[in-house]
Amino acid sequence: MDKKELLAAQNALELVAKRHNTTVKMVRAHIQLGILSGFTNPDPAIQAEWAKIPREGEYPTPEEVVNYYAKKFRG
Repeated sequence: MDKKELLAAQNALELVAKRHNTTVKMVRAHIQLGILSGFTNPDPAIQAEWAKIPREGEYPTPEEVVNYYAKKFRG
């Protein structure tokens, strides 16, 4: 993920935090919980969907997830 994509994802996390009257740290924690939940789900179809998300580490970061879905929904 390049710097522009990272900045866009961080801005999106800030926007979500502001809209829900919480912190970016809390938004990231909720997304990380979803990531771990998805990666530990035994359903092969769910595993296949998570495997599509580009990532630098073993699990995608919240920013990588936000970036992936932003691109996917844009078309």
